[in-house]
Amino acid sequence: MKGKEFSSRVYTKLFYQNYLRPSYFQCVYANKNRPGDITIADFWGHEKAIPDKWDDEKGISLVLVNNSHGMEWWNAAKDELDYVDCTGYPFRHTNMKRPTTKPASYDAFWKEYHENGFETVVKRYAKYEPQSYWKNRLKALFKKK
Repeated sequence: MKGKEFSSRVYTKLFYQNYLRPSYFQCVYANKNRPGDITIADFWGHEKAIPDKWDDEKGISLVLVNNSHGMEWWNAAKDELDYVDCTGYPFRHTNMKRPTTKPASYDAFWKEYHENGFETVVKRYAKYEPQSYWKNRLKALFKKK
């Protein structure tokens, strides 16, 4: 990109603002009725479901068993896994209820991207500021202690 590097934090910021592929906004699988036997996902918010477990900052996977065939697979594999049963926990994953919401500025973002390039949309939409990065990093460090 014109010889410049951008941090993955910029990408992450845009991702969390829902500047995504159009299919995210119409996903027919964004609900609890899934056609697969099992669903494997990132377990966001695991701290509330299983406090004091696996606090290694690497992330935890969530396995949803969707039908009896999935339960057979789970029963065959679970003895080889480190897991906690969270059955009944009220998960708050938005995409388990509905597709991702398209941001109001979505079309303007992509129009500007195609007309002026990535650097322009980063400056306008990601609002990446190094000082806020360090402020947040320090907060996170003190929160752990």
